[in-house]
Amino acid sequence: MSSASTDNAFSVSVGPHLRRRRSTGNFCEAPGHRRSDSDSSNTPRFEAAVEDLIGTLSGIQAGELHELPDEDVTVIEGIVERSKQAAIWTAERKKKDPCRTVQSVMFSTTAMQHLKVAGMVPKERLTSDLFKEKMQKSWLVNVKDPGIHAGNLLRIEKNDYSDVIGKIDMIHEIANDIPEASARLIIDQWILTLMFLCGSMRIAVQLFPELVISRSSAEGAVVVRGESTDTRFTGRTDYVTWTVQLAQATSIAESIENINTVKNFEAILAIRARLNKTANANNALLCLLEAKNLHENLMDHLAQVAAQSLAAVSFKCPGRVSAIAFILANGKQWLFGVVRVTSSKDSPKEVKECFHTPVLSFEKGEHILLMNALYVWTNRSATELVNILSDL
Repeated sequence: MSSASTDNAFSVSVGPHLRRRRSTGNFCEAPGHRRSDSDSSNTPRFEAAVEDLIGTLSGIQAGELHELPDEDVTVIEGIVERSKQAAIWTAERKKKDPCRTVQSVMFSTTAMQHLKVAGMVPKERLTSDLFKEKMQKSWLVNVKDPGIHAGNLLRIEKNDYSDVIGKIDMIHEIANDIPEASARLIIDQWILTLMFLCGSMRIAVQLFPELVISRSSAEGAVVVRGESTDTRFTGRTDYVTWTVQLAQATSIAESIENINTVKNFEAILAIRARLNKTANANNALLCLLEAKNLHENLMDHLAQVAAQSLAAVSFKCPGRVSAIAFILANGKQWLFGVVRVTSSKDSPKEVKECFHTPVLSFEKGEHILLMNALYVWTNRSATELVNILSDL
């Protein structure tokens, strides 16, 4: 292992398979490789990767460790510890019930096959043109049960976007568009604009960046159970938005010492449970947002955000949600979706569903359509969003 320069590209290389991008703070796969802590310990590929990693780490001289930034040593230690926890959990589950299929995976390495094993296959709904048609004010105001307030859509339509568009144009001109951070700068402009607009509607949108969906400890990981499968998910999402009426936001602020200290999704659910004692917690709407860099194919990362959403609806605790909205974006393109888990009295079997739009590009002049979509996805119930994603 060699220490690298402290520029923004990456700081530490770990063999040919892994590198850590400083912009995200996570290890990511080198081109052509996918890393997973899933149940694959007997595969030649896994054994080769482990041998590679052990060989690289063994080659570090004691003195060289002092050359590494503390944060990089901490990341390496964290990966080793999380891998141990995943391996222990997998072994214990297999021993307890050898007939069950067991997998342990981080969100960032989730593939469609992991979701299929967990019992959920994402389904694309609508075309780009039909979704944009449904994001028009003329369509949205006619949505029934309940309809979307025309006055709110009018505020979005009449808002002056010259400042935000100017800032985004400047980011495109002067920022290095390779790191994910550049895409986040653009996404942030739209999210902040949404928050200000909602404030004028007496709606509070709380933003939680880098929120842990499942803590990395063995106790905190989210386990999604199927008829014959167990899937252990760990990791975080880039953003979670929490939308409540302004009066509810005031109530939350009075009852919670500091909502900005919330570190994980489970804590948000605990706040929802408290809110439910004095108000309707169903009005406390949640949405996950995952960001990728401007050159990423969003469909390559659908499994990640779908897994995050599935984990979010799998918590068994007060304040839990059975459905959640999600957004996947890179600053130029957007994808909107919903994950829900349902069951019935006749059949206790849980049905896991994921519906989503195609990848959408909002051209110049279509910023109001984008704002309408962001408003709808953060301010409407998951049931309404599923209806919007239907072909009706």
